[in-house]
Amino acid sequence: MDKRIIWYTLILIIIAGALFAYLYYNKEEPTNNEVDKVNFTINPKQVFVEDNITYEDHTKGATNWLWEFGDAGGVRSLSQQGTYKYFEPGRYTIRLTINEEITDSMVIIVNPRNGPGIAPMVIISGPSHAYIGDKVTFTDNTPGAQHTIWKNMDNYETVKDSKTYTYIFTHKGDFEITASNEKNTGSDGVGTIRVHVDRRPAQAVKYGGEGIASGEGSTADAGSLAINNKNDDQAITTSYVQKRVSDKELLGYFQRISANGSFKTTYPLVKKATDNDESIPVLIVNKDSRVNKKLYGFCQYLNIMRPALISITTEWDATTNTIKKIVATVKEKPGNPQ
Repeated sequence: MDKRIIWYTLILIIIAGALFAYLYYNKEEPTNNEVDKVNFTINPKQVFVEDNITYEDHTKGATNWLWEFGDAGGVRSLSQQGTYKYFEPGRYTIRLTINEEITDSMVIIVNPRNGPGIAPMVIISGPSHAYIGDKVTFTDNTPGAQHTIWKNMDNYETVKDSKTYTYIFTHKGDFEITASNEKNTGSDGVGTIRVHVDRRPAQAVKYGGEGIASGEGSTADAGSLAINNKNDDQAITTSYVQKRVSDKELLGYFQRISANGSFKTTYPLVKKATDNDESIPVLIVNKDSRVNKKLYGFCQYLNIMRPALISITTEWDATTNTIKKIVATVKEKPGNPQ
């Protein structure tokens, strides 16, 4: 055999081996865009008016971002990091949504350049987790607190001049209870506690100590809530069925957001109607496309893109009586705001 053929064959084998090794060791690993927990930083958390704050996301698997800064301008950012400044003193909640699915938030304090600063947070104690039908109590432990004003972001109730506040949650979700001491000497601060509420299985349970609503046959208007409780040491039967929202009612909420961008006032109604589940899958059906989003991301899409909503169809889980999926048929308008 010709030696040149042997050499050419060896060279080809070496080149092929080198190419294979290069491709193998430099191949891209598959990307996992599933995000379990948001991880972001805000610095500093207390500034003066017109000072820059720096925001940056470190969430593993994040591919897109939506920052909301909580001020009157409603400014948003789609960048992974950046800077922002506030022009009015106060407390602002910065909210970050990752991959249009998972969100987290943080409160910062903006102090005026002149005059007294924003007071420290009020100290609140109370449960961070509760079940539907539980009677829970929150207490203002701020030193010297005498005239606490409580605000409940579930039913927008306001209770004044009470060191404690008691409430029965009637549907699942994450809710904020705030307390302010506007009349207290040396403190006009605000404190917030977030409570995660789950649905309790409909069965007889033994429950002792604090918690279930007192009074035989107590009722609350949200779907169907029935609590039988003769005393805390006896068996308590709790059943809860979420009232189903109609497709027509949901369509009305979505059209309101899309028509005039009333996201801040209408989205809380959407949450309450959907059992506070912001992760409900929404399939957006357009003329030439199919796009999947979560409920919160869908509402932001309506708020920003302002499409015409043709129809809404909901799919329900018969076992849990919750919405399993929403199908939205839309028609995007020419010249939509970007």
